[in-house]
Amino acid sequence: MQSKYRKYSGIYPQLAVTNEGGSECGIGALLAWNGKLWYITYPAHSPEGSDDRLYCLDENLEVKIHPASVGGTHANRMIHRESKQANIGLYFIDEKDAVRALAPHELRGRCTASARHLADPENKIYIMTMEEGLYEVDVHTLQVRVLIPDQADVLPGTHGKGAYSGQGRLIYANNGRGGILAEWDGRGDPGEAENWTIIDRNKYTEITSRGGIYGSPDDAAVIWALGWDEKSVLLRICENGKWYRYRLPKASYTYDADHGWYTEWPRIREIGREKLLMDMHGMFYEFPASFCRNNSAGLLPIARHLKMVADFAQWNGKLVMAADDASVMQNPLLGRSQSNLWFGDFETLSQMGKPSGWGGVWHKENVSPGEPSEPFLCCGFEDRVLHLSHDSDEAVSFSIELDRRGTDVWEEYKVLTVPAHGYRYEILPEPDACWLRLKADRRAKGVSAYFHFSNPEPGYDKSLFESLPRAEEDRAYSRGILYPRSRGSEPHRLLDREFPWRKTGHIPGEFSIQKTMRL
Repeated sequence: MQSKYRKYSGIYPQLAVTNEGGSECGIGALLAWNGKLWYITYPAHSPEGSDDRLYCLDENLEVKIHPASVGGTHANRMIHRESKQANIGLYFIDEKDAVRALAPHELRGRCTASARHLADPENKIYIMTMEEGLYEVDVHTLQVRVLIPDQADVLPGTHGKGAYSGQGRLIYANNGRGGILAEWDGRGDPGEAENWTIIDRNKYTEITSRGGIYGSPDDAAVIWALGWDEKSVLLRICENGKWYRYRLPKASYTYDADHGWYTEWPRIREIGREKLLMDMHGMFYEFPASFCRNNSAGLLPIARHLKMVADFAQWNGKLVMAADDASVMQNPLLGRSQSNLWFGDFETLSQMGKPSGWGGVWHKENVSPGEPSEPFLCCGFEDRVLHLSHDSDEAVSFSIELDRRGTDVWEEYKVLTVPAHGYRYEILPEPDACWLRLKADRRAKGVSAYFHFSNPEPGYDKSLFESLPRAEEDRAYSRGILYPRSRGSEPHRLLDREFPWRKTGHIPGEFSIQKTMRL
């Protein structure tokens, strides 16, 4: 990628985005389409539109703002194969870059996911919102039909995230208080709770398949869903109509807030490599597109990070990441919320923090004899420690079993005996295995089994930290604070004349991109 603009650690400053949202300005979704990169910004809570914009970036890093931008708090995106259109937020973009926009009063809510239609996939799509709104949109006429009104409170959960269709079902994820993974088979009124099946009463986020943002390639494609509980990251798969569950370590507990706000947004996406890229709970993973019950090898942690990654895609030979970078919420020094794109390579990810994580299969639970725990990922870490405890009145032996090749074939690796009301830890050498699980030899109560995984951290240049004061020093290191620009002071501002829907409530059927913006 050749450009006249300077790049610093993967960031082009002239691409910084902001808004008048007053709380945050995240980049909610990315789409590589027609050789360009399309993306949208979002504020915290604007179900009826905002001054946030639809951006289009060309190969020369010249960015344009669409004049019909309607804003809103959206992170949905998909490509509709049959009509050859891209959908991002409330926008539909055809092969010639012509953009049509839905009016926020026609499709109200904070859009979180778009999915293929169960009955008429050639002509319609579903769009779901954070407050459980479910809409059916005709991709040709943009006629909207309300299936579940926004804020209808049909299903449990307060923070809707992912949605995806496949294997004859529409699947919905909620990661807020009371979060769930649920599905609807297309029969009956989706506005009635009894027509939904609850798969799991834990918090879930991303749902996808090897078809990614194009939708499931066929009804046999395995569907994957990401979530978490108090013990670990959860990976659900739906194969031949049946759901299975795997567990992965958490690289950070900062994403665990019960309201679900801090998980924006876990994704599994194709980035131009044989394996997909997965981001969940502060860890990037290589994710095999062939992942299924009997072929679960190849899921490998790459790096640990502390970035709120909203979306990522491969474009113009680069891995591009969108984020929610800097928010004024509880941050009075910032002055103005802002975010930017990051341009890099897959190999750059390994220069972040070495993979490490924590998680368990049991937490103060009663365990039946011979009943195995759920599989826990064990590859990709050099240092492993297992912590075991229980509250039974007699000693309990636990067998460690390994699935060496990801084929769901298990063999015993070692047996650990824990005394009555006791605790034991075990350092595990690097096993040649993908997954491990535990079994108790007798009924046990109050069992906890947790893993601590890590890798040796590389050395670092100590001179990088010479400007930081030592804890014991008592002298000034700074004579002032540098503030970003405050609200309303950015060089370029969009005017009401560029948003005719604000005054009339009506959006004409089609626009073309006209205005170039440089910050």
